[in-house]
Formats: sequence, C-alpha cells, structure tokens
Amino acid sequence: MISDKRTKLSEEDGNNETSILDTMSTIKNHLSLIISSTLIFAAAGFIYATFHPGKPDVYVAKALIEIGRYKNSLDDIAVLEPPADLAAILQKKFDITANPPRGTYALIEIQASNGDQATARQILQTSIEFIEQRHRNLADSFKGKQNITKTQLVSEPEVSLKSLKSKRPLITLIGAFLGILISALLIFTPQHTKKRLSSD
Repeated sequence: MISDKRTKLSEEDGNNETSILDTMSTIKNHLSLIISSTLIFAAAGFIYATFHPGKPDVYVAKALIEIGRYKNSLDDIAVLEPPADLAAILQKKFDITANPPRGTYALIEIQASNGDQATARQILQTSIEFIEQRHRNLADSFKGKQNITKTQLVSEPEVSLKSLKSKRPLITLIGAFLGILISALLIFTPQHTKKRLSSD
C-alpha cells in the first residue's frame, strides 16, 4: 500500500515536471509572438497617451494650511474659524477646491486648477493671502483671549501637472501587460482545447 502511494506520488511529480517542461518549450517556440505582441500593445499604449486629444493639461497648485487657535471662555482650545466654513467661503470666492483632511480639526488643504501654471499658482497665493488677512482680523477681534496662534502654512505651495501624458509610462506598461496576456491566450488556449478533446 505504501509502495503504491509512493508510485502514485512519483507519477504525479513526473507529470508536473513534464507539464512545466512542456510549458517552457511552448513559450520558447512562440517567443517571437510574445515579444511582438508585447511591443505592439506597449507601442499602442504609448501612442494613445501621447496623441489622444482627451482633456487639456491642467496645472494643480495646492497648499496645506493650519488654522490659528485660541482658548475660549470654557478654557478649551478652539480654531479661529471652522475649516468647513472656510472651505465653503473659498470655493465660492475663488472657485477652488478646499477640504479639511480627514481626522483633523485645524487643517485645510486648498487646490487651484488652471491650464496655465503661473495662473494656478497666482490663484493659490491670492487665496492664501485672503485666509491670512481674514484670520488676522478674526484674531484682533478675539483680543483678551489667551494663547492665540496665527494661521500659517504647514507646507509650501506646490504645482503639479495633471494630464494624460503624465500617465504615459503607466499606460505603456498596461499595454505591454495586455500584449503578454493576449499572446498567452493565443498560445495556450488552442493547446488546452486540443488536450481536452483528446482526453474525451
């Protein structure tokens, strides 16, 4: 009985080795197809990302701001202005995106988008100056309150390009992966079908 199990295991190991060797041999015999398919789809992805009309390039300028705080009448720390209220004012006045980061109570991230890099940066800078002046006025109205901290930038403003071209390497890589996948289907599907029919 034990010898039968050993024989069965050795047969399974042999079959597995044969299957791996067959797969490697098939890949070797069709290597030119795999390479050609990969290159064609990668090139297609590159061309798509480069010449697709799509949406125009957009520059996104963003900054993170910490809102000033003070001690209120209950001796609790409070912000000069709730981030959600400030976000609504900024969106209406400057047509920018403003959101408090999740899990924070004194931070607000602002983003200005425009097709021109300098314009996006200028909109952001104007928004920052508006916030700073607004909160200076609020701090002045809170005179007599304790431990007033001013509103300030947490990180310097930065501008990034948001476009299809910026995703060109990723789209090219996806194209190459699709090329490999399709060539594998073309190679192994007929063989699997043939083996299945012969076993039946």
